[in-house]
Amino acid sequence: MTADPLLIVITIAYYLILPLGIIWAIMVIIKKKEYIKGTSIFSEGREDRSSSIMKEELSSIKKINLFLVIFLLISVPLINLTSMELMDRHIQVDRSPGMGPGGGVIYNPVPIWGKLGPSYNTEDVLTEMRENPRRWHLDDIKEEVDFEELDNIPGWLTVYYQDKPYWDYIILTYSYLSPLPISRVYGFRIIEGEAFLRHEETIVFPMNPGRADPF
Repeated sequence: MTADPLLIVITIAYYLILPLGIIWAIMVIIKKKEYIKGTSIFSEGREDRSSSIMKEELSSIKKINLFLVIFLLISVPLINLTSMELMDRHIQVDRSPGMGPGGGVIYNPVPIWGKLGPSYNTEDVLTEMRENPRRWHLDDIKEEVDFEELDNIPGWLTVYYQDKPYWDYIILTYSYLSPLPISRVYGFRIIEGEAFLRHEETIVFPMNPGRADPF
């Protein structure tokens, strides 16, 4: 599949920016504390110099802690949005079968009308599904998915209809409002006008959000 520059960028953001930022800050704090400990040992008898150095290092640690807090406040919503974007792009891009290495044609299996959400209001999405029961099979889906339980924790619901060469599918993703990306995924296959659950999974960072498309 041809490399997608945007997909590469958001993948790097998902796997590197948040974890490396946190790891860097923690390692610096640990080194600073070890330095302070060493300074206090080797500066015995020179309390003034030791006190001055320790004050500087403690001030530095406070600044790093502040940076870490600000970094988390900024990165947490961004990493959740990145996870949702990765799921969305993987679900909406596929390759039809073809001969030879790299064969086939890249296409979008989700029709123009085939996506509902993402919405923070679960009931709004369910209302849209009720308006076209032959397309969205809400009654069949509700037999497998407890939306009331799902909605107990705030999050964003997105529903996709995939029109593929051999089967049609409905994929539901529910991305929780949480410090790290956590999403519930349900995959249904449409067989003779009914929806049957074929996949259910919880994707937790750093698991690949691309797994949201089980088909």
